[in-house]
Amino acid sequence: MYWTYDPLAARNAHMNFNKLGVTVDEYIEDMYGASESDLHRGLGTDRFVVAWPLERTRASSERPAGFHSEHPGGAEVLNPNGATPSAALLAALSSAPPSNTRVEIPLDIVRVRDTAPRKAAEWRASTRQAFQWALAHAYSVARFEADAAHDRGYYILTRADAAA
Repeated sequence: MYWTYDPLAARNAHMNFNKLGVTVDEYIEDMYGASESDLHRGLGTDRFVVAWPLERTRASSERPAGFHSEHPGGAEVLNPNGATPSAALLAALSSAPPSNTRVEIPLDIVRVRDTAPRKAAEWRASTRQAFQWALAHAYSVARFEADAAHDRGYYILTRADAAA
């Protein structure tokens, strides 16, 4: 089964990855085009297309295939505090890819959008670049972690060849 959701929606990330065990099939930039809808105001309509294999189920406590025991909380954040990933960082990671990396999002993008629209746009731009780079470099989303104390969430990404 396939569906889409906004990668900036932390609650959806938790449900999709940690509870259902979906995989990202594709990242689509501005999937629905320009929108004047209050729902999309100023953020665009980037979406993950996720797949939920119905022939298998995974308990939410199981670790996804390819997950490594090194603590991913210490893995490099591609877009800290919504900053666009630097060319130098991406070049360094491309030449020596770590097994895990992270993409950071705010836990409540709607609140950010309503109180700081420019910052919300920065989050969209930074996550777009981070996810597009990561997916093009054999990373997949393994799970989502929330850090309520810092009002941040992290997609934990692992390299497909890291399990080998």
